[in-house]
Amino acid sequence: MDYVCTSSISQVIGYDPPASPSITKIPHGAVDKNEQITLTCEILGGNPLANIVWQCDGTSLVTPTGIPPNNKSVSSVQLIATESHNGPPNQPTDVLVACEITSMIVSWRPGLNGGNEQSFRVVWLNIMTQQIEYSSEIMDSRQEQTKQYIVKSLVPDTSYIIYVEAANKHGIVRSTDNDNCTTRSSLYNSQPNNSLAMSVGAGIGSSVFILLVAGLVVLILKRRLNNKEEKNKLYHSMDPGTCRQKTSNDQHNYCELQTTRMDSNPDCIQLNR
Repeated sequence: MDYVCTSSISQVIGYDPPASPSITKIPHGAVDKNEQITLTCEILGGNPLANIVWQCDGTSLVTPTGIPPNNKSVSSVQLIATESHNGPPNQPTDVLVACEITSMIVSWRPGLNGGNEQSFRVVWLNIMTQQIEYSSEIMDSRQEQTKQYIVKSLVPDTSYIIYVEAANKHGIVRSTDNDNCTTRSSLYNSQPNNSLAMSVGAGIGSSVFILLVAGLVVLILKRRLNNKEEKNKLYHSMDPGTCRQKTSNDQHNYCELQTTRMDSNPDCIQLNR
C-alpha cells in the first residue's frame, strides 16, 4: 500500500507603502490666529496597512485610522491655530531662469510663509569660478502668485546654477529645485551690426554701379547725337545753291558750286582761275 503526504504553507510577506504620506489642510492657504484647522493624512498601500498616529499638541482626533475600500489608511485631526504652530516658510517652487548676455530673469512660485512675514533671496553660482552671489532681500507681498527678479552684471558666455531662498523669523529654506543657465556670448550683438554694415555697403556699391552704367549710357547717347548733328550739317552743305566761304593760306575766298551751270548762281565769283 502506498501513502501520500501533502501539506500547504501560507506565508504573509510585508512591504512598505509605495509613496510617502499625504497631508491636506482645510482651509487651504494661510490661516488666522484662533481659526480651526482640519488635517487629514492618507497613506496608500503597504502590507499590512499603516496605522496613523498624530503627534501634534492641542489636537483632537476626529477620524481614527480607517481602511476605505481603495486600500489606503486615512485619519483626521482638528486643532485651533496659535502662534506656536508657526514655523519656517514652505520651500519656493517652479524656479525658471532666462539668460541674456550679462543679465538673467529669475522667476519662482512662493510657498506658505509659515505664519510670519517672509522674504526671498536669489542665489547664483558661477560654475567656472565657484563664486556664489546673493541678491538683495525681496519682500513677499502675498499678492503675486509668481515672483520675479532680474540679476545684472553677469559674465558673458558663462554657466550659472540658480536657486531661491525663503526666510522668516523661524528659519531659512531653499527652493525645491535649481535651474541652470548660460549667458550668451558678447559676439551675439555684433552679428546684426555686421549684417547691417554689409547690407549698407552692398547698397552703396549697387548705387555706384548703377550711376556708372547710367553715365556710360548718357555718354554713348550724347556721342551718337553729336555724330548725327555733324552728318546733318554735312548734308546741308552738300545741297545745290549753297555757298560756303573757306579761307586758305593765301587768304583767297572761293565758292563751291554744286551745279555745273555757272550762270545759275551769278553772285558767286571764282577767284582762282
